[in-house]
Amino acid sequence: MKGQGVQQDDIWQAVLGEIEVSLSRGSFVTWFKNTCLLKQDDDVTIIGVSNIFVKQHLEKKYGDLIESTLRKQGANVGHIEYKIT
Repeated sequence: MKGQGVQQDDIWQAVLGEIEVSLSRGSFVTWFKNTCLLKQDDDVTIIGVSNIFVKQHLEKKYGDLIESTLRKQGANVGHIEYKIT
């Protein structure tokens, strides 16, 4: 089980690295800096966010980018949820 968490962290760091180069520094820091991958499997991907504003913004503006970047990293992406942590 512990290995899965490390793998998820590696996937999320790779996703963040790819997203970071496609956004302005300010946008990346504002919307992605305090995010984490809480769960990733074939059914659901849960991304941890810091507050409701980040949750809503990621859902509306960056959902497709997050999904496509996860797929590029080899993740099987089902439904994406955002959870305030």
